[in-house]
Amino acid sequence: YSFFTGLVFLYYSLHALHLLFTTKAINIPVLGGTVALLLLLLNYKYFDEVEYIDKTLQIFANLLIIAYAALLFLIAKMDNSANLRYIFFGIVAIEVVFLSGITIDRRDALTGQELTDKVGYNDYSVDAIKHLQQTDNSFYRVDKAYYSSMAIFGSLNDGQAQLYNGTSSYNPFNQLYYINYLQLMNLAKKNEENDSRWAKGLTYRPLLQMQNSVKYILAKKMFHPFWATVADTVYKTGDVTVLKNRYTLPWGFTYNAMMTRSEFETLSEMQKDFFALKACIVNDEDLSKHKFNLTPRHPIDTQQLFSIDSLISICNTLKQDTLTNLSIKETHLEGDITIHGNKMMYLSIPYDDGWHLTVDGKPEKKHILSAGMTGVYLSEGKHHIAMNYELRYFTKGLLMSLIGLIAYG
Repeated sequence: YSFFTGLVFLYYSLHALHLLFTTKAINIPVLGGTVALLLLLLNYKYFDEVEYIDKTLQIFANLLIIAYAALLFLIAKMDNSANLRYIFFGIVAIEVVFLSGITIDRRDALTGQELTDKVGYNDYSVDAIKHLQQTDNSFYRVDKAYYSSMAIFGSLNDGQAQLYNGTSSYNPFNQLYYINYLQLMNLAKKNEENDSRWAKGLTYRPLLQMQNSVKYILAKKMFHPFWATVADTVYKTGDVTVLKNRYTLPWGFTYNAMMTRSEFETLSEMQKDFFALKACIVNDEDLSKHKFNLTPRHPIDTQQLFSIDSLISICNTLKQDTLTNLSIKETHLEGDITIHGNKMMYLSIPYDDGWHLTVDGKPEKKHILSAGMTGVYLSEGKHHIAMNYELRYFTKGLLMSLIGLIAYG
């Protein structure tokens, strides 16, 4: 769109110059008013406290506006203006060279050697991830305790560049329910817009990592003290150490207990981490609409002392009824499960109306768990679970685009 708009402006600009050169007619008030307006817009002080304007560029632009205006005036008034035309296009060439030089010179250069060295996105993370992909065919997520990007700010999208499933994300429009989940778990502040774009993920919350299928952690020098208790070193390459969490839950595990979101919000951060494994967190309005045959849990139940033995016991209970024969693709998920008693299955996928869930081929209602993840209530017995993703509003968007093109035509 910008390219074609630029061509249109270029055409009319050249056409205007052609008319000026051939007819020698120029509207002095319009020329003067245009110059005055451009100089006002260019030199107006928009910011009182901080100066964002590059003074060199500002002076250069002022001189260009005055020079172009003077040349246009002289070309229109002089009978023999051939030399002035050459000067005009010479100034255009100077402008293009000067501004293009700034664009190039003010950027950090990447050397050829850096493309092959183990730095940036080509660091030893690549070797570690390749090793995991060759040795573990199950579904799992990976978190990193460092950034590979060489940018000023550490990138939260390393997973997209290095092809692994992570929990961090930078996006101006991050998934709403994932942000809701992070906010509930004290990983993002509700009144901090920055946290809705810079989603740091679960890296330093090992118990939440267990809940959300984070099996591996890539670390360099910074280690979480709890990792030594729950994780083993399984691989080393260069300066990267790969840790494997022994108690990470499989994707699609089930709860037989629940707690309301309003009660969960009263817990401390440590209590939330521990209790998120003991019970599924159900929205209060869901509880009033649906009768879940699950054991209710309350904040008073969190007063028991945390221990590794209790953690192992909880994880073993959650692993009893999980999805098997699992197939996970970008837009289709399916698996089989045998439920002993009525339970709520937790799927670590942010809730989204685009996902359509079926149980034994029949549509089933999805529930929001932990403020943002997806859950489905299952009765006792064997079930086949399937989820298909359809891009919401795609048909409406396509139709509106066609109508717009027709109207434009």
